[in-house]
Amino acid sequence: MKSTSLTNQIKAQLEIFRSRDIDQVILNQVKGTGLIDTKLASRLTINDLHVIQVVAHSEDAMLSDIVAGLPLTQGAVSKIVNKLATAGLLTKTHKSANKKETYIQLTRLATQINAIHEGYHQEMNDKLQGLTDQFTSADLQVVREFLEKLNKLRQS
Repeated sequence: MKSTSLTNQIKAQLEIFRSRDIDQVILNQVKGTGLIDTKLASRLTINDLHVIQVVAHSEDAMLSDIVAGLPLTQGAVSKIVNKLATAGLLTKTHKSANKKETYIQLTRLATQINAIHEGYHQEMNDKLQGLTDQFTSADLQVVREFLEKLNKLRQS
C-alpha cells in the first residue's frame, strides 16, 4: 500500500485545486473591466462566455454550430443566445429567404469580453507550460495517468 501520508497530501492538493472556482475568476475579470453595466454583469454566466467564445471562432455561426461546440442542449444554447442578443452582445441575422437559417455574430462589446476571457485562458496555459517544463516526460505521464483514472473513478 502506498504511503497514507502521500495519499493525504494528494487529496489535500486536489481539494485546493477544486476549491479554486476558475469560472468565477474569469467572470470577475470580465465584470471588473467596467465594459458592461453592473446589471448585465450580475447576470452573466460562464456558459454565456462560452457561447460568445464559440461564436467568435465560427464564421457565420448558426445555433447548430454553437450546440456542436459546447456540452449544452439546443434549448439551453437558444436561451443563452436570446439573452445575449437582448443584452446587446450578439446579433441575429438572416442571409437568405429561409428564415430558419439564423446567423449569429458578436457585437464589438462581446468581442472585447471574449478577448478578456481568452486572455485569461492563454495566461493560464502559459503558466501551465512553465510548470510542466519543470518535470520530465515520465513524471508528466504518471500525472496524466493518475488524473485519467481519478476522472474515471468520479464518473462511475
